[in-house]
Amino acid sequence: MPKTNHCVNLTPTKVARLKPAPPGQRYQIMDALVPGFGIDTLIPELDQVIH
Repeated sequence: MPKTNHCVNLTPTKVARLKPAPPGQRYQIMDALVPGFGIDTLIPELDQVIH
């Protein structure tokens, strides 16, 4: 299970500044305003949106 940071307002600036996860790891950033919406960060080529 990836590490999750639950209390972040996802703005275009925040998403653009996300760092890729270290090799072999991943993390999730969930939006504080829209329940169940977030970013699952694996490696730069494979960033995906959770909905």
